[in-house]
Amino acid sequence: MSEIINTYKLDDPETAYPMDRKTFYDEQIREFKKNGKPTLAAGIFDVFLFTLDGQMIVQKRSSSKRHNARLIDKSVGGHIHIEKTPFYTAMVECVQELLIPTAVLRKHENEDFLNTFKILSQYLESIAVLEK
Repeated sequence: MSEIINTYKLDDPETAYPMDRKTFYDEQIREFKKNGKPTLAAGIFDVFLFTLDGQMIVQKRSSSKRHNARLIDKSVGGHIHIEKTPFYTAMVECVQELLIPTAVLRKHENEDFLNTFKILSQYLESIAVLEK
């Protein structure tokens, strides 16, 4: 199954170009081997999860991963698919990778983050509240 992700030309980082994920990586690996630098970047996001006592939750990548196999990695991460937002992608990936329902709130816009965190704090073992 094809996975279409957002990619960006390094000299035009504001415009997203849809591209098949495998094609993107194959092309950029060839470009790096040929010229020593990539020409495109993929739209990705990373989530770092912390326990209430401040410890970061990390994972060890599978030995079957194509890139960075067996290395320690962020809690959750993923590619932003075409026509999806980073916030939507974060919520979906947290459910898919960790089976944790997630709410993404923008802290700087209002007090929704703090109010939601207070309400959900008793459930933080089974839900994630992400701050943008």
